[in-house]
Amino acid sequence: MNEREEALEIKISYLEETVSELNATIVDINRDLLLMRKELDSLKREVKTLMEEDREVVSRKPPHY
Repeated sequence: MNEREEALEIKISYLEETVSELNATIVDINRDLLLMRKELDSLKREVKTLMEEDREVVSRKPPHY
């Protein structure tokens, strides 16, 4: 094997390692994104509930009426 082929194999090896690291990073980010979406959905439901409760309170007449 000549020096050029060896240099190419070394570069390919580094590239494969980089691709593997990037893939692991993407998997981690995707997991985090899914968690954040679940948390966002939960917060949306909570805000909706609180807004509905607030509307009920606002629509009631105060006791002195």
